[in-house]
Amino acid sequence: MNRGRTANQLCNLSILIFFCTSGGAYTGCHTSFQFQEIPKVYFSNVSFLKELQQKTQKQSQLLHLLVLLMRILAITMLVLAFAQPFIPSKKQSLPGQISVVSIFVDNSFSMEAAGSKGRLLDEARTKAAEVAAAYKADDLFQLLTNDFSGKHQRLVTKEEFLEMLPEVTASPAVRTLSEITSRQQDQLSTHRSVSKFAYVISDFQQSTVMSGLPKGSLQDSYDLIPLKSSANKNIYIDSCWFSNPVIQLNRTSTINVKIKILLTMTWRKSR
Repeated sequence: MNRGRTANQLCNLSILIFFCTSGGAYTGCHTSFQFQEIPKVYFSNVSFLKELQQKTQKQSQLLHLLVLLMRILAITMLVLAFAQPFIPSKKQSLPGQISVVSIFVDNSFSMEAAGSKGRLLDEARTKAAEVAAAYKADDLFQLLTNDFSGKHQRLVTKEEFLEMLPEVTASPAVRTLSEITSRQQDQLSTHRSVSKFAYVISDFQQSTVMSGLPKGSLQDSYDLIPLKSSANKNIYIDSCWFSNPVIQLNRTSTINVKIKILLTMTWRKSR
Protein backbone atom coordinates (compact mmCIF):
# COMPACT_ATOMS: atom_id res chain seq x y z
CA MET A 1 0.00 0.00 0.00
CA ASN A 2 2.86 2.34 0.89
CA ARG A 3 4.70 1.36 -2.29
CA GLY A 4 1.70 2.41 -4.49
CA ARG A 5 1.46 5.79 -2.85
CA THR A 6 5.20 6.34 -3.29
CA ALA A 7 5.01 5.47 -7.04
CA ASN A 8 2.15 7.97 -7.60
CA GLN A 9 4.02 10.71 -5.79
CA LEU A 10 7.11 10.10 -7.92
CA CYS A 11 5.01 10.26 -11.12
CA ASN A 12 3.40 13.56 -10.14
CA LEU A 13 6.78 14.96 -9.18
CA SER A 14 8.28 13.97 -12.55
CA ILE A 15 5.43 15.75 -14.40
CA LEU A 16 5.91 18.86 -12.27
CA ILE A 17 9.64 18.86 -12.93
CA PHE A 18 9.02 18.47 -16.69
CA PHE A 19 6.72 21.49 -16.84
CA CYS A 20 9.04 23.57 -14.68
CA THR A 21 12.01 22.67 -16.85
CA SER A 22 10.09 23.45 -20.05
CA GLY A 23 8.95 26.80 -18.65
CA GLY A 24 12.46 27.72 -17.64
CA ALA A 25 13.85 26.72 -21.01
CA TYR A 26 11.21 28.82 -22.79
CA THR A 27 11.95 31.80 -20.56
CA GLY A 28 15.64 31.47 -21.11
CA CYS A 29 15.37 31.17 -24.85
CA HIS A 30 12.95 34.09 -25.04
CA THR A 31 15.22 36.23 -22.90
CA SER A 32 18.33 35.32 -24.80
CA PHE A 33 16.75 36.14 -28.19
CA GLN A 34 15.12 39.29 -26.86
CA PHE A 35 18.26 40.73 -25.40
CA GLN A 36 20.49 39.48 -28.15
CA GLU A 37 22.48 42.39 -29.49
CA ILE A 38 21.91 43.19 -33.16
CA PRO A 39 25.19 43.26 -34.99
CA LYS A 40 26.22 46.54 -36.55
CA VAL A 41 27.71 46.76 -40.01
CA TYR A 42 29.72 49.88 -40.73
CA PHE A 43 29.82 51.50 -44.19
CA SER A 44 32.30 54.03 -45.34
CA ASN A 45 29.64 55.96 -47.34
CA VAL A 46 25.90 55.85 -46.54
CA SER A 47 24.76 58.44 -49.10
CA PHE A 48 23.60 55.71 -51.46
CA LEU A 49 21.57 54.10 -48.68
CA LYS A 50 19.93 57.46 -47.88
CA GLU A 51 19.00 58.02 -51.55
CA LEU A 52 17.64 54.48 -51.73
CA GLN A 53 15.61 55.05 -48.56
CA GLN A 54 14.20 58.35 -49.89
CA LYS A 55 13.27 56.78 -53.23
CA THR A 56 11.61 53.89 -51.45
CA GLN A 57 9.58 56.29 -49.27
CA LYS A 58 8.51 58.36 -52.30
CA GLN A 59 7.48 55.25 -54.21
CA SER A 60 5.56 54.02 -51.18
CA GLN A 61 3.75 57.36 -50.84
CA LEU A 62 2.93 57.41 -54.56
CA LEU A 63 1.63 53.86 -54.34
CA HIS A 64 -0.59 54.80 -51.39
CA LEU A 65 -1.95 57.80 -53.31
CA LEU A 66 -2.70 55.68 -56.37
CA VAL A 67 -4.48 53.09 -54.24
CA LEU A 68 -6.48 55.87 -52.55
CA LEU A 69 -7.47 57.39 -55.88
CA MET A 70 -8.52 54.01 -57.25
CA ARG A 71 -10.67 53.41 -54.18
CA ILE A 72 -12.29 56.85 -54.50
CA LEU A 73 -12.90 56.23 -58.21
CA ALA A 74 -14.41 52.81 -57.52
CA ILE A 75 -16.74 54.24 -54.86
CA THR A 76 -17.73 57.10 -57.19
CA MET A 77 -18.53 54.68 -60.02
CA LEU A 78 -20.64 52.56 -57.68
CA VAL A 79 -22.55 55.62 -56.51
CA LEU A 80 -23.14 56.75 -60.11
CA ALA A 81 -24.20 53.26 -61.14
CA PHE A 82 -26.85 53.06 -58.42
CA ALA A 83 -27.93 56.72 -58.78
CA GLN A 84 -28.46 56.34 -62.58
CA PRO A 85 -27.91 60.03 -63.47
CA PHE A 86 -29.03 61.47 -66.81
CA ILE A 87 -28.62 64.72 -68.73
CA PRO A 88 -32.03 66.21 -69.52
CA SER A 89 -32.54 67.27 -73.11
CA LYS A 90 -33.22 70.91 -73.83
CA LYS A 91 -36.04 69.82 -76.12
CA GLN A 92 -37.92 67.97 -73.42
CA SER A 93 -40.64 69.95 -71.72
CA LEU A 94 -41.62 69.36 -68.12
CA PRO A 95 -44.69 67.20 -67.42
CA GLY A 96 -47.88 69.24 -67.67
CA GLN A 97 -46.13 72.14 -69.43
CA ILE A 98 -47.34 73.43 -72.79
CA SER A 99 -44.75 73.79 -75.54
CA VAL A 100 -44.91 76.46 -78.24
CA VAL A 101 -43.54 75.37 -81.62
CA SER A 102 -42.98 77.53 -84.71
CA ILE A 103 -42.38 75.69 -88.00
CA PHE A 104 -41.37 77.49 -91.19
CA VAL A 105 -42.06 75.69 -94.48
CA ASP A 106 -40.20 77.13 -97.47
CA ASN A 107 -42.70 77.40 -100.34
CA SER A 108 -40.57 79.35 -102.83
CA PHE A 109 -40.34 78.25 -106.47
CA SER A 110 -37.03 76.46 -105.79
CA MET A 111 -38.99 73.98 -103.68
CA GLU A 112 -40.68 72.76 -106.87
CA ALA A 113 -37.51 70.84 -107.69
CA ALA A 114 -37.57 67.08 -107.51
CA GLY A 115 -36.14 65.43 -104.44
CA SER A 116 -35.50 61.84 -103.44
CA LYS A 117 -39.16 61.42 -102.43
CA GLY A 118 -40.91 63.70 -104.91
CA ARG A 119 -41.19 67.48 -104.85
CA LEU A 120 -39.21 69.27 -102.16
CA LEU A 121 -42.35 71.13 -101.12
CA ASP A 122 -44.13 67.83 -100.49
CA GLU A 123 -41.15 66.62 -98.48
CA ALA A 124 -41.22 69.84 -96.46
CA ARG A 125 -44.91 69.36 -95.60
CA THR A 126 -44.19 65.76 -94.58
CA LYS A 127 -41.27 66.84 -92.39
CA ALA A 128 -43.44 69.48 -90.72
CA ALA A 129 -46.09 66.87 -89.94
CA GLU A 130 -43.43 64.56 -88.46
CA VAL A 131 -42.13 67.37 -86.24
CA ALA A 132 -45.64 68.14 -85.00
CA ALA A 133 -46.28 64.45 -84.29
CA ALA A 134 -43.38 64.45 -81.79
CA TYR A 135 -45.22 66.90 -79.50
CA LYS A 136 -48.27 66.56 -77.27
CA ALA A 137 -51.83 67.13 -78.42
CA ASP A 138 -52.27 70.21 -76.21
CA ASP A 139 -49.13 72.00 -77.47
CA LEU A 140 -49.46 75.13 -79.61
CA PHE A 141 -48.06 75.55 -83.14
CA GLN A 142 -47.35 78.28 -85.66
CA LEU A 143 -47.18 77.55 -89.38
CA LEU A 144 -45.06 80.06 -91.26
CA THR A 145 -44.34 80.35 -95.00
CA ASN A 146 -42.68 82.85 -97.31
CA ASP A 147 -46.01 84.62 -97.75
CA PHE A 148 -46.07 85.82 -94.12
CA SER A 149 -49.85 85.52 -94.36
CA GLY A 150 -52.05 86.97 -91.63
CA LYS A 151 -53.61 83.60 -90.84
CA HIS A 152 -50.14 82.30 -89.99
CA GLN A 153 -49.53 84.98 -87.37
CA ARG A 154 -51.33 83.11 -84.60
CA LEU A 155 -50.87 79.96 -82.59
CA VAL A 156 -53.10 77.00 -83.38
CA THR A 157 -53.65 73.53 -81.98
CA LYS A 158 -51.89 70.47 -83.28
CA GLU A 159 -54.99 69.35 -85.18
CA GLU A 160 -55.43 72.75 -86.85
CA PHE A 161 -51.76 72.83 -87.78
CA LEU A 162 -51.98 69.47 -89.57
CA GLU A 163 -55.09 70.69 -91.43
CA MET A 164 -53.28 73.82 -92.62
CA LEU A 165 -50.27 71.98 -94.07
CA PRO A 166 -51.95 70.77 -97.31
CA GLU A 167 -52.92 74.38 -98.06
CA VAL A 168 -49.28 75.41 -98.46
CA THR A 169 -48.55 75.96 -102.17
CA ALA A 170 -45.63 77.38 -104.14
CA SER A 171 -45.28 81.16 -104.01
CA PRO A 172 -43.03 83.75 -105.73
CA ALA A 173 -42.25 85.34 -102.35
CA VAL A 174 -38.83 84.71 -100.85
CA ARG A 175 -37.50 85.41 -97.36
CA THR A 176 -34.04 85.46 -95.85
CA LEU A 177 -33.14 83.42 -92.80
CA SER A 178 -32.87 86.64 -90.80
CA GLU A 179 -36.45 87.61 -91.67
CA ILE A 180 -37.73 84.11 -90.91
CA THR A 181 -36.13 83.84 -87.47
CA SER A 182 -37.19 87.40 -86.60
CA ARG A 183 -40.84 86.62 -87.39
CA GLN A 184 -40.66 83.38 -85.39
CA GLN A 185 -39.12 85.21 -82.43
CA ASP A 186 -41.92 87.78 -82.50
CA GLN A 187 -44.58 85.08 -82.28
CA LEU A 188 -42.83 82.95 -79.67
CA SER A 189 -42.19 85.94 -77.41
CA THR A 190 -45.94 86.56 -77.03
CA HIS A 191 -46.40 83.33 -75.05
CA ARG A 192 -45.33 82.81 -71.44
CA SER A 193 -44.32 79.17 -71.93
CA VAL A 194 -40.76 78.24 -71.04
CA SER A 195 -40.57 75.51 -73.71
CA LYS A 196 -40.26 77.28 -77.06
CA PHE A 197 -38.92 75.66 -80.20
CA ALA A 198 -38.47 76.78 -83.81
CA TYR A 199 -37.86 74.80 -87.00
CA VAL A 200 -36.87 75.96 -90.49
CA ILE A 201 -37.51 73.50 -93.32
CA SER A 202 -35.97 74.67 -96.60
CA ASP A 203 -33.53 73.90 -99.40
CA PHE A 204 -31.49 76.89 -98.14
CA GLN A 205 -30.71 78.51 -101.47
CA GLN A 206 -27.71 80.84 -101.32
CA SER A 207 -29.47 83.53 -103.36
CA THR A 208 -32.61 83.63 -101.20
CA VAL A 209 -32.74 82.11 -97.72
CA MET A 210 -29.02 82.25 -96.99
CA SER A 211 -28.54 85.75 -98.42
CA GLY A 212 -29.39 87.28 -95.06
CA LEU A 213 -28.29 85.56 -91.83
CA PRO A 214 -29.50 86.51 -88.34
CA LYS A 215 -27.17 88.70 -86.33
CA GLY A 216 -26.28 87.71 -82.80
CA SER A 217 -27.53 84.71 -80.85
CA LEU A 218 -31.11 83.45 -80.95
CA GLN A 219 -33.12 83.24 -77.75
CA ASP A 220 -34.99 80.02 -78.47
CA SER A 221 -33.99 76.56 -79.63
CA TYR A 222 -33.67 76.36 -83.43
CA ASP A 223 -33.44 73.38 -85.77
CA LEU A 224 -32.56 73.77 -89.44
CA ILE A 225 -33.88 70.90 -91.59
CA PRO A 226 -32.24 71.00 -95.04
CA LEU A 227 -33.82 69.41 -98.10
CA LYS A 228 -31.72 68.57 -101.14
CA SER A 229 -32.90 68.15 -104.71
CA SER A 230 -31.83 65.09 -106.66
CA ALA A 231 -30.29 67.27 -109.42
CA ASN A 232 -29.27 70.93 -109.37
CA LYS A 233 -30.88 72.70 -112.33
CA ASN A 234 -30.29 76.42 -112.76
CA ILE A 235 -31.34 78.54 -115.71
CA TYR A 236 -30.25 82.13 -116.15
CA ILE A 237 -29.89 84.88 -118.75
CA ASP A 238 -26.29 85.14 -119.83
CA SER A 239 -26.62 88.24 -122.02
CA CYS A 240 -29.11 90.19 -124.17
CA TRP A 241 -28.80 92.70 -127.00
CA PHE A 242 -30.77 94.49 -129.69
CA SER A 243 -30.35 93.50 -133.33
CA ASN A 244 -30.44 97.14 -134.37
CA PRO A 245 -28.08 99.30 -132.30
CA VAL A 246 -30.16 102.38 -133.12
CA ILE A 247 -33.51 102.54 -131.34
CA GLN A 248 -36.15 104.50 -133.27
CA LEU A 249 -39.49 105.71 -132.01
CA ASN A 250 -42.56 103.70 -133.09
CA ARG A 251 -40.34 101.12 -134.75
CA THR A 252 -40.24 97.43 -133.86
CA SER A 253 -36.99 96.34 -132.31
CA THR A 254 -35.72 92.79 -131.95
CA ILE A 255 -34.07 91.78 -128.70
CA ASN A 256 -31.87 88.70 -128.50
CA VAL A 257 -31.48 86.77 -125.24
CA LYS A 258 -28.81 84.16 -124.53
CA ILE A 259 -29.96 81.64 -121.88
CA LYS A 260 -27.74 79.12 -120.12
CA ILE A 261 -28.78 76.03 -118.21
CA LEU A 262 -26.56 74.46 -115.58
CA LEU A 263 -27.06 70.82 -114.73
CA THR A 264 -25.38 68.72 -112.08
CA MET A 265 -25.41 65.14 -113.32
CA THR A 266 -23.71 61.93 -112.29
CA TRP A 267 -22.18 59.91 -115.11
CA ARG A 268 -21.81 56.17 -114.87
CA LYS A 269 -19.27 54.21 -116.81
CA SER A 270 -20.87 51.49 -118.92
CA ARG A 271 -19.13 48.21 -119.56
